[in-house]
Amino acid sequence: MKTRQELREFFRTGEKPTQEQFWEWLDSFWHKDEEIPYDRVAQLDSFMQEVFSRFEILDDKNTQLRQHFEAFVQDSHNFREFVRIKLEELEQGMRDRDEYLAYLDRDVMRLSTRVEEQDRNIQEIYGILNRIHAILGDAGLL
Repeated sequence: MKTRQELREFFRTGEKPTQEQFWEWLDSFWHKDEEIPYDRVAQLDSFMQEVFSRFEILDDKNTQLRQHFEAFVQDSHNFREFVRIKLEELEQGMRDRDEYLAYLDRDVMRLSTRVEEQDRNIQEIYGILNRIHAILGDAGLL
């Protein structure tokens, strides 16, 4: 196959290329309907290696992202479970608090009833003491 410079020599001004030279020129180029063999494309191997290398890098990044996403999903699930448990504990604590407050209310009511009883007893004792005082006063013992 001739170089470009050699082909140009066939077509210098005033020169008339022969049929063989014209065919050489024509055969030096690929027609648009012809498939170009891979081994004839300059640097195709290195280009394809670079493309595959980048795909491998992207695949590795995709794998890493998938792993991070799966870890995030697991962490999210763990956090939801943690929150669910803490809410249950809080609800149980509130039920326990409500029960304790009800217990205290009952105790306060019992104590209030006892205080009222004690007040009535004290009033009776004051009444008795006043009568004793009056009796002692009438008897001149005071």
